[in-house]
Amino acid sequence: MGQQADLLVDHAGARLYIECKRPLYEHSIRRNIEKARVQLRQRFNAERQLNSVGGLVAISVSKAVNPGSNVFIVDEADGLKRLGNDVARIHQQYCGDYNSQIDPKLIGILYQIYTPAFVRNGKHPLTAASQIEIFLARWQPANRLSAHG
Repeated sequence: MGQQADLLVDHAGARLYIECKRPLYEHSIRRNIEKARVQLRQRFNAERQLNSVGGLVAISVSKAVNPGSNVFIVDEADGLKRLGNDVARIHQQYCGDYNSQIDPKLIGILYQIYTPAFVRNGKHPLTAASQIEIFLARWQPANRLSAHG
């Protein structure tokens, strides 16, 4: 196992480990996040300079939210924002204990959804919808960042 992570960012003497998961079902999200957290703790324990290390859980919930080859269907383009609501619901439902058990080196959770979409009343009805939400640990200055695609 060593220090290899799904993604490792080294910058100016600091190191950020990112563990990525892609659960197929919504009920397995909590287990995947916990597995990533365990992997990050193992990485931290192997580090010599603990003051310059951090970790982030990155989880794609695309298959869990929109299984199979389903197309995400909305009436208007604004309906695509529902993906962000799904992510917030998932975070609340499956990560309620995240901040209470947080290691200060775990800086947060990044959620990603990418799905084919159909906008019934849109100028370009077929599209791909993408949403990224980052929930930072409560001790961080901001507790939620969002990006729409």
